[in-house]
This record gives sequence, C-alpha cells and structure tokens, in this order.
Amino acid sequence: MLVFTLLLPVLAYGQDWNYDPSSPSGPSNWNENYPSCGGQNQSPIEITTESAVLDDSLSQLFLLNANKHLRRTTLENIGNAVRINIPKKHLLVFYHGNLPGEFRVQEAIFNWPGEHVIDGAQAKLELQIVAWNKDLYENYEEAVGKPDGIAIFSVLFSVLDVPESGMEKNNPNLQGLNKTLYSITNPGDVAQMADNGLSLSDVVPDLRRNRYYQYMGSFSSPSCDENVIRIVFADSITMSKTQFEAYRRLIGSDGSPTLDGFSRPVQSLNEREIKRSFELYDPDAPVDPFKESCKNVFWVIDQSCSVYEQMEQVKQMLLDVTDKVIIGRNSVVMTLLKFDDQPYYNFYARDTTSNEVTKQLLNDKPIGQTENCKTRTFWALRELKQRFFESRVLRIQYGVRRLPRSKDIVFIVSDGRTFPYGGRWPAIYEAEAIADTGADIYSIKLDNRWGKEGETEIYGFVGGQTERAFHINDTDLVDKVSSVINNYKPCEEKATTTPKPTTTTGPPTEPVTDATVPTTMAPTTTTTTVPTTTTEPPCGQDMNLVLVYDTTQSLNSDVENKVLRRAPYEKRISTPIEALRLVKQFTSGLVSEFDISNDATRVAIVTFDEDVKVIQQFGNTNSLDNTLLSINNKAQNWTGAGTRTDKALKVVYDEILTEANGWRPDIPTLVFLATDGVTFPCCGSCCLTQNYPADTCAARSTPDNCVSTDKRVQMADAIDRAKTYGNRIQDEKNSDFIILALSQAKTTHAKRTAARDFYKILVKNFETDVIETNDINQEMKLGTNNLFERIKDRICETHKVFAAEGNP
Repeated sequence: MLVFTLLLPVLAYGQDWNYDPSSPSGPSNWNENYPSCGGQNQSPIEITTESAVLDDSLSQLFLLNANKHLRRTTLENIGNAVRINIPKKHLLVFYHGNLPGEFRVQEAIFNWPGEHVIDGAQAKLELQIVAWNKDLYENYEEAVGKPDGIAIFSVLFSVLDVPESGMEKNNPNLQGLNKTLYSITNPGDVAQMADNGLSLSDVVPDLRRNRYYQYMGSFSSPSCDENVIRIVFADSITMSKTQFEAYRRLIGSDGSPTLDGFSRPVQSLNEREIKRSFELYDPDAPVDPFKESCKNVFWVIDQSCSVYEQMEQVKQMLLDVTDKVIIGRNSVVMTLLKFDDQPYYNFYARDTTSNEVTKQLLNDKPIGQTENCKTRTFWALRELKQRFFESRVLRIQYGVRRLPRSKDIVFIVSDGRTFPYGGRWPAIYEAEAIADTGADIYSIKLDNRWGKEGETEIYGFVGGQTERAFHINDTDLVDKVSSVINNYKPCEEKATTTPKPTTTTGPPTEPVTDATVPTTMAPTTTTTTVPTTTTEPPCGQDMNLVLVYDTTQSLNSDVENKVLRRAPYEKRISTPIEALRLVKQFTSGLVSEFDISNDATRVAIVTFDEDVKVIQQFGNTNSLDNTLLSINNKAQNWTGAGTRTDKALKVVYDEILTEANGWRPDIPTLVFLATDGVTFPCCGSCCLTQNYPADTCAARSTPDNCVSTDKRVQMADAIDRAKTYGNRIQDEKNSDFIILALSQAKTTHAKRTAARDFYKILVKNFETDVIETNDINQEMKLGTNNLFERIKDRICETHKVFAAEGNP
C-alpha cells in the first residue's frame, strides 16, 4: 500500500495540529510549528470565475487507467477526513493539459466541507488527489516542495436534495465508496472496498478534466509545502443527501460525529493569478442577433404525452431563437432529436443551410403527440451520444462541424420525468458522457401535466450548474438561449465552398430502436443544396499519404484475448477489436481534414498481420467518401497471427510507392504507421496454435516466412528486413514516417525499449515523429485534438522540408 505522509502527515489521533479555530494548535497557528503554512502561496483559496484569466493552453487533462477498478483498495478513517489507500501496483497518471510532465497519483483524501470556495459557494465535499511528476523526480518524497514536483487535483461534490416522494436516487458510481464508509465508523478503522467498488473515472470523469481552474498553491494541511500546481475542476459530481450523510456520521478524533467536518479556511491570494480553461457565459450580456457563431446546436426534445400541451410553446421558442442567430456556412447548424419511448430525428445539421430553411423544417416537421406517455430520456441521449459524440466520421456525414473550429451545445427540453421509472440516473450519466467530449449542456424545463416535479434530472443534466437550467416560461428565455448560441467565434474561413445537390437521409418518423451507432434506420430522402467545405492541409493541397495499419493479435486487450484464445478461425475473423476500431476512427477523422482526391491529396491503405493486404492504391483515391469507405468497411477490424512489419514495408516500397499505381514523386510523401512495434513472423506451428486452418498455416511455412526454426532468429531477421525497407522508403522514395505507437495489453520494459529502438530506425526525429499513446481510447475522444494537431504539424513540416530541398 502507499504510505501517505504529507497531505495528512500525522493521524488526527496524536497530531500536533487541528482544525479548531479557537485552539492554540488551530489553523491560524499552524505556522508556528510548520513555517511553510505562513507562506505567500497557500491553499485553499476563494476562486472568482469572472476574475480568473482564460488560458487556451489549459487543454483537456488525461488520466491513464482511469477506468480500471482499484482492486485491494482500502478506505481509512483518519479522524478528520477519509483517506483512500491505493495499492502501489495501480499506475494512475495525469498528463497533457499544460502539465510540465506526467504526474503519477500518490494519494487521495476526502474533506468535508469542501476547502475551495468558487464564486462564494462552498461544496459539501472535496476530493483531493495528490500526484507527483515522474518525468522530473524519482519518487514522491523527492518531488515534494520542488519546482513542478507536485500537482493536486480537486473534485467538488454537490448534493441533490429533492423531496420527491422517495424518488431520490443514489449516484451508483459512488455506492462502492459509501458501502465501505459504514465499516470505518471510528478513527483508525480501515476497510477494503469491493474490487469493483471504485475507478477514478467514477469521480474524475472526462467532463471534470475539460473545465478547470489552475493556480500555484500548497498542500492544505501541515506541513503546507508550496510549489504545488493546484487544479480545481469547475463542475461538481452529484450525490444524494443519503450518500453525503454517510460521511457526516463518521466519528472524529474527538469522539463525536464529524457532522460539519474539517477544512482549512481559505487563504489570501496575494499576487497569484488564477487561470481557467473554459469560456464564460454571461446571461446578462447583450444579445447580438446577427453574430456569426460557429456552433453545432443539438435540440433534444421530450414529446411524451405529459408535456404535449407545451409543444406549441416549444416550437415557437425554436422559431424565435432561429430569428436571433445566423444559420449557415460560417455559423450555426442545428440538429433536432425528439423522443418519447423512442428517439426520432426531425432534421440534421446538414439540412439547416439557412435561417429560412431551418424555419421551414421547424414548421414542416411536427413535435408532440398525445398517445405515448413513455419517456425514455436515457435512450435519446445515448442515441445522440453514439451518433454524434463518439465518432468524428459520423458527425461529419451528418453535417456537424469539426472540432475545435466549432463548439458543441446541447439543449435538453423536458419535464425531467422518466417513465417507466428507473431511467433517471442513467439519463443524467448519458448527459455527463456527452459533456465529457467538451460539449456544453443546458436544460429547459417543461411543466408536467400532472404537476409532478423533475428537478433531479433538470439540474443533473447540467451537473448542478443552476445557471444552465432554464424554464420554458422564462420571459427572457429566447434571449438567454440565443445569447448562449451566439457566444462563440465565427467559423474560420479555411476553404472555398461550392453548393451542390446532396441527398440527405433522416428518419423523422421512424424510431431509432437499438441505441447503437445507427446504420440501418429506415430513411426518408430529401434533396437539399448543401455547402460542401474543402479544407486545405496546413502547408498546401497536394500530398501522398500512406496509411499502414498493424492488425496483429498483440493489440488485443486482456478481455479480447480471453475470448479469442481458443476460438475457431471463423470466430476470430468476425470479432472486431477495439484498438483497431479506434485507429480507424482516428485516421478517418484525420483524412477528413484534407482535400482528398486524385487532384489533391491521394491516400493508399495497407494492413498487415502475418498477411499484407493492399486496401487502396493512390490511383484509386476518387474522393473522401471513397477513402472513408476503404478505411472503415474494407480494412479488416479483426486481428491475425504474426506481425510482418517487414513484409508490409516491402509492399509499400515495391507496390505502393510506384508511379504505375498513382504515386507522385514530385510532391511530399508521408507514411503513417500505426503499430505496437512488434515484428514477429508466425510460421506453421505458431499459426496452428492460433487456431488457423491447417492449409492456411501450411502456405505460410515458406522460406520468406520462416528462414529459421529459431524464433529469436526469425524475429531478428524480420526486424532487419523491416529496417532495410524503412530506410529505402526514406532514402530512395524521399518519404517521411510518422508512427502512432500503440500500447500492448501485456508489455514489459524490454518490449517497450525494443519498440522504441525500432521506431528510431524509421523516423528522422523520435520526439516529433513518434506519437506514443498511453490510452488510445482517451486520447482519441472528440474533445481532444492533441494527436490531430501533432500530426498536422508534422505534415506541415514535411511540406516545408520537401520544398527546402528544391522540390516543386
């Protein structure tokens, strides 16, 4: 177990300091024994959002292994707080944002009430997660008090206390914690949580890592060491009153229930600057009805019988808002999803080409009905999430603008009631998952025809931020909504736009029945003149781009390996692998950033495991749609035995980079290789152990595949061949490599070192040309653009170098 010594270095029962303001050992006197407690950069502080400085460098924070359950983790009552004792084997790392390195989690502790005060409000509970910079220091103790050594991440909790006839629901993500609290009533009590009782994503979901404040501070209890990067997440986690009371009933070091708890008073800010990562919404700001604002607006409208009487009012609100915004090429686009027991789309973003067209759609497509009283908000939000917030490719197909040049905003219009019962908290968590991508969520409350309240959902959708919860009867509702929509920059002029007839399909009357990413919904077809945007690469239009996908079984997760270990061949080739899906999703979004055609950027696609397959040649690059089809439908999404990086690079050299197949040597060429760095020929016996058919394996037992019976010799020979062809691609074809380094489910330091050594052979600059991913699932989320920007910058550099060498 980790030993926690500095956040609360001495347990409450026996320490020489306390939280009693009237005690000689109270907070105002801590500096007598701990001089740092009297420093100029102490924590906690009071934060005023309006005074905090917007800093664009404060991007999304990532947390490695956030979703893994913290097995063998214990809770401990330390007399004035609850500590989470996390076993050292759990590697939890915060990274990106503008952090000066990767910060490994060392300890976590709950304080109540919350120590930080935001805009005059003190949270009921605060979780402080302490982490140290593993890039600069050898261990936690060395990092304490040192420059850029420690970062503390604070998560605030709000309590939903809604007296709805026993309808209050506990936050299920916190139940593992709460059950264990009942076993640590007295100071010194320690109890182990269930192995599935907690993951850090339960208390620090992506939403909290996208919106935060940052300042330089200290530990908030003796010895109060400074040089601490303090990060306070702006959005609170919701919990029930019952869950919060479980903390207050714990016995403190004085033998009494802790009740109001213990926390240090806020400290003077002095000359420090508080930064924030997010834009402000000012509800009192004057509304500019003709301001271009690059926003993707999503309306999610409850049309169950319980709110039917207000549907005309909702429709008029939508029409009035449309009159106060600019809809079109450089501004707002809208999507409208209505729901009762099923979700239905009235129109998509690609249909809203102007204000006039949008108003016509609002008038032509009805909302509201009287026959169906079921309200499945959860299904509607899950459908919206999967269609628009989990895939860059799908959202582009429906006309939703790309991030970060645009901003997503979702308005949930509902009475806050879920029927049949049981869907309330799932609906709230789906809203949180959408917000995880960086979208802003607002709610507009309707009145339930039977007078039942639904504040839990209405406020839960917006994470307890009451300023984001409106009511349909607000006299200034239209002004508030249009102000929110208009509060963004215009779309950047990055390309020319030519209107062309585009067939659009949408299901205004057919329900979405499965809440998975939809592919087979019954469509109605309309023809609309839609502006089609062609985006130029950063440094010119023309490029040869080779996508090379490693599809080997070493990419399988532990769960996937267990499923496939003894599976027959037919099962293997029909089982999609998550890592491949993510890579294909990412590269689909990447190529969508460029002008893909035979006259501009051409794309060739190769996949490899033991076999190498050419999916698309340069000469077949007819369009972006054709290339996306090749990536997502033709390239395999299952993994095979063996890893023939050597054969793949030979195919790139011999078959792809040839003028006969559409390669243009007079323009820059970039080979994008997504791999885990393993090169391993799988010969006949190896192939059979992977349950491949005997005839398939026999065909592989050739001199080219198996030059030796010694596996080590086989690997060494294959690596040498891969290096040879990599060098020939660089030198003879004047091509650059960029590598998306994927992680293996089971890896070692030796394997990682070998992979890095291999990458260094292929690339010119390891720092810029090799992009190592700790968690590809997190790093490819919609709200994150770190990978995209790095690769686009590298493409720009390819163009510059190519031109500097005297090429056209």
